[in-house]
Amino acid sequence: MEKKERDYNDISCLSKEQLRRLNEGEHIGAYGEQIIMLHFRKFHERRGIGHLITAAGHMAMTVTDIGTSAHFYADVLGLPQIERPNFDRHGAWFTVGNLELHLIKGQAWVPTGEDLIVPHLAIETEDVDACIDKFRAMDPPVHFQLNVSVSTADGRGVVKQIFLRDPDGYYIEIG
Repeated sequence: MEKKERDYNDISCLSKEQLRRLNEGEHIGAYGEQIIMLHFRKFHERRGIGHLITAAGHMAMTVTDIGTSAHFYADVLGLPQIERPNFDRHGAWFTVGNLELHLIKGQAWVPTGEDLIVPHLAIETEDVDACIDKFRAMDPPVHFQLNVSVSTADGRGVVKQIFLRDPDGYYIEIG
């Protein structure tokens, strides 16, 4: 059976309540097979400088070896590398679609142990199983942990996630 590609502009599947919230300026996204309302709401109370903030621009991580990390993010995860200004410290920049990832040469600050409740970069996919197949087929195979799949909030599906570590040990969630 061919998998149908989701049309994120099609709002015909939304409930009346979701449509009302969308009309009030709330953004909609997807998590697994579940359409969800994102937390950034146009008319939501925003404290401090919240009314001046428009988006997150990038996430920066210090890595011990730019070449090794750049290979991982470009060739294993497939993130496009983007142009970077000529700063005084070696680095590499990538785009994750709606956010940039800035790698900066320095000491890595990674959690120890195998606990998955850690700071991490989360990347969305429509097909976790296809990612698993690709990782297993790579030479050498990419090691990952399958997170315990949980039911979606609406109970109609499961949220499936895998976690892997980059060359410095930072966690990457794919789900």
